[in-house]
Amino acid sequence: MISPYAPAPGRFVTQGGLSVERSVETLPDGPAAIDALAQRLDAVRGLLMVCDVTIPNRYRPRAVGFAAPPLMVTARGREVSVEALNRRGEVLLPALLGLGLARRSPTCLGGTIADSGEPAD
Repeated sequence: MISPYAPAPGRFVTQGGLSVERSVETLPDGPAAIDALAQRLDAVRGLLMVCDVTIPNRYRPRAVGFAAPPLMVTARGREVSVEALNRRGEVLLPALLGLGLARRSPTCLGGTIADSGEPAD
């Protein structure tokens, strides 16, 4: 069963025309899956976030993670770069050109984020 707090599975198309499919899975052996991902992250890029907080009707333990992402986003100050890490990332780069980023190489986009004038929270 998927939690009512989890994002709903579905499909949508971005303003840039990129079709996105979102899925949510509850793994039958969560602790083993978390351990396997943690070990895999010793060899490949990725992310693992684990929360063990339980507050009835508010929070429950959960984990979110992935390995071998298609893109790497790096920001320093207002400078941003997006690098394709594999073929999947290379396919995504053209859809990101509409964000005001310029092609720095065949596998990397970059640019400067303009100041909106709004105070940062």
